[in-house]
Amino acid sequence: MPDAPQYRRSLAPERLSPEKPCAAPQRHSDCGQSMLPLFEPAAGGERSTVPARKSTAPPAAVPSLAAVDAPSDQTVTPTPAQHERLHVVPVRFRAACDFVEQWHRHHQPPAGHVFSVGAADEKGVLLGVAIVGRPVARHLDNGSTLEVTRTCTDGTPNANSLLYAAAWRAAKALGYRRLITYTQHGESGVSLRGAGWSVIAERPARPGWHRPARPRVDRGNGHIARTLWEAS
Repeated sequence: MPDAPQYRRSLAPERLSPEKPCAAPQRHSDCGQSMLPLFEPAAGGERSTVPARKSTAPPAAVPSLAAVDAPSDQTVTPTPAQHERLHVVPVRFRAACDFVEQWHRHHQPPAGHVFSVGAADEKGVLLGVAIVGRPVARHLDNGSTLEVTRTCTDGTPNANSLLYAAAWRAAKALGYRRLITYTQHGESGVSLRGAGWSVIAERPARPGWHRPARPRVDRGNGHIARTLWEAS
């Protein structure tokens, strides 16, 4: 049985090229061709060597995904995340009314509520509120129905849908079986649809809340057709 080849490092000093000295043979070195050991024995049990070729090709640049997907005539600039993550938070009635007074387009704060919820960012900044109370229409105030009397945000996308969905979950947790709200004519209701609500009736414009036996101040929002929505 032939002896196994021995892999011993030679202790003899290596000869350096007089033109370009190099400390030791290495791959892609600047010493021209270097001799790299192969870990397979050659015939006769001796170590074989092959000359290593110096790589002359530059390293390939890896394009970013944004650059690959973008048209060639556009410059890609990285942009931060558009929206922060929103959270449902409890809100006191006074704080909700202050928010409505500051941000609502056409309504004043309501006179009371059953509960209110808010939408806040990760830093705790309040971005929107929903105030839930008894239905304004007396024939709907049956003890098991609530109405979202106000929703208001500072314009943060998806905050309204978050509030409508949270209001319905809270109402069901309290034992209520129905939750309604109104939108004015011209409002798309996309936030309600996004939260799973559906249209159940269209209400024509009314002359206002003022009656001879029940005086009311006209706030300029009583002569507009409305859409009645219900959570589902």
